[in-house]
Formats: sequence, structure tokens, C-alpha cells
Amino acid sequence: MALIVGVADTPVGVVPDLNATDLYALAIRGAVADAGATVRDIDFLITGNSREHPFLYHAEVMAEYMGITPERCITLQTGGATTVSAVAMANAAVEGGDAKLAVIAMADSIATGLGRSNAVENMSSASHPLWEHQLGATIPALYALIATRYMHEFGITSEQIAAVAVSDRHYAHLNAKAQYRDELTVKDVVNSRLIADPLHLLDCSPVSDGGCAIAIAKDLRFVRDDRPRAAILGYASAMTNEHISQAPSYAKTLAGHTAKLALDRAKRTLEDIDIAMIYDAFSFMMCMAIEDIGFCKRGEGAAFVAAGETLPGGRIPTNTHGGVLSYAHPGRPSGLFLVTEAARQLYGDCGVRQVPCSTALVDATGGINSSHGTLIIEREG
Repeated sequence: MALIVGVADTPVGVVPDLNATDLYALAIRGAVADAGATVRDIDFLITGNSREHPFLYHAEVMAEYMGITPERCITLQTGGATTVSAVAMANAAVEGGDAKLAVIAMADSIATGLGRSNAVENMSSASHPLWEHQLGATIPALYALIATRYMHEFGITSEQIAAVAVSDRHYAHLNAKAQYRDELTVKDVVNSRLIADPLHLLDCSPVSDGGCAIAIAKDLRFVRDDRPRAAILGYASAMTNEHISQAPSYAKTLAGHTAKLALDRAKRTLEDIDIAMIYDAFSFMMCMAIEDIGFCKRGEGAAFVAAGETLPGGRIPTNTHGGVLSYAHPGRPSGLFLVTEAARQLYGDCGVRQVPCSTALVDATGGINSSHGTLIIEREG
């Protein structure tokens, strides 16, 4: 069984002294060092490219930059869901004996490398060039379409979805590495500037620098005996569309579909899950995913969060690092941050934000609610 044997996060937020390539290298070195290895032990490198340095063959460029020659280098791109696809590939290679130490890394310098205005323009390329982009549709505007439909269909208010930002910030307040740590109230969120009706500023993820990496192996040379193991039990990916104008539904996600597949493959049920890491670049996304996965009934996700069920002692502590909304959002790394945090929780390395857990569910979204992936990780030992 393949294990997550090493994890590393770089500094996040505004990191002016490191560009995207530097952040990648720092994350890769950190993850292999956490596994007691060196970069020369890497025989499979997977990256997700960056917006600041969008190399055509990004993984190969990173290997070259670091002076290593892995047997395989692959660059993936499915937005925030890239993480689950990458874990599936690395896991298969390790399980099949085609790789001994696979490393997945994501990093970018969006806040300082691109700058806020360039980042917003760059990310708007996700919209359809003819039917969406020409209308000036930004990513918040496209997600606002989904939020509007979802909130209308279930009678959900802005105050209710604001509870997600409050929940995330509770954990970020406990995490010295998070970009934003001041605690929030629902009033703070709904009184913040309207970005794209019904989404307020604090319903939206920040623009950030940062990166992270994980190392995957089963070779005992790379397995530390001074902490529990984090085993990859199951995963699943799916997609419905790329552009929002082609979406089959604005009030539903694929989280239920991929979660069921991943749990079935892991031979686990929802009752076995102790913590969840859910991609929430916009506050309402977590409500929808929680419902579709099955932690509560459809339309009750916002009330579930508002009742404290995602906080310590609740039904499913969620995004214990601070989530995309408060920890950081440098683009693709945000999905992989969910995995590094899940692994640390399973290792028992989270200090004041540690929650009791043995099995974690990671749920990641790519594009404009386009692609989806779910990962089940469990502590051994």
C-alpha cells in the first residue's frame, strides 16, 4: 500500500523573495527531507505548472533546475482537482513497482509574481472565449452564478454561507503559517465589499504566493518509524464540463459521485471519516460539497456549518489549516494543501489545531465546478 511519507508547505501569503520556481524547489526539497530522502531519490516527479512561470514542460524544467534526472516527469492541469489525479498516478506507479519515490509539487507566485490585476485577468481565461470571456466574466462572477442558483433553490441566505469563512478563520487563527489569521464573525463577512452578487469579499479566496509538495512511497527506506503512517486507500475523479455555460446543473457538484467511488474503493463508509478537507475558494462551495458527499441533507450544508459541525468537536472538523479562504490560494497548490494538512493531522503533528482522527476525506474542485476529485487517507500504526 502506498503511503504519504513526506509533506512540506512553503511560506504562504505574500512571499516577495521567492518566485514560483523557487517556491517549487523549496517545497520539493522539504517533502523529500521530511521522508528522510534527498532530491536524487526522486524517480517520478509530477507538477502542475504555474501562472508566473508557465513552462511548456514544467516538470522537466523543475528537474533540470534542481539538477536531477527522474525516470518520469509529468505536468498535469485540471485546476484545483489536479491533486487527486496526481495522487492517482503516483500511487499507481508506486504500487506497480514503477517508482520508488514519487513527488507531487504545486507552487505559484500569484500575489507578487503576477500581481493582483494580472492574476485576475489571467484567471479569467477559464471562461469561454466567445460566450463568457467577452462579457467580462471573472472567476468570482462565474461562481456567483452557481451561488445564486444554489441559494435560490434552497432558500439560503448570505449570512448562512458566511459561516464557512468564519469556520475556516477559526482554524487559521490557530495556524501560525496561515495568510489571514484574525478571527471573523458572520457580520464581518456580509459587511465586506460585494465582489459579485451574492459573494462578498470575505466569501472569496485571497490572491497568494506559496507552494507545497508530498512524497509517496512504500519502500521502507522512505518510511519514518517515529510517526504514524498515512496510507492512500482510495480515490476517484470525474468531470461534467469545462465552461459554465455548458454546466448540467448550477446547484449540484460531483462531490457525491467521486466520494462514493473513493469510499467504495477504500472499503470505507462516511461513518469512518473523522475529518474533511474541502476545496472552498468561495464560501458556498463547502456547503454544497458537504451536502453532496452526504454529511447532511441537500440544502442543509450552510446550516450544518453554522451549527458548528465543521469546528473541533463537531460532526466533521473541516479545513483545519484554514481552508482556501484563509490559509492561502496560490492557484493549484490550494488543492495539495488539503493533502498536506490531512497527512499532518493523521501524523498527529498539528499542535493546537490537532483534532482526533484516523481517516480523512479530501475533496477538490477544478475549473468552474467542472472537475472533481476525492481522496481517502488513513492513519496506520
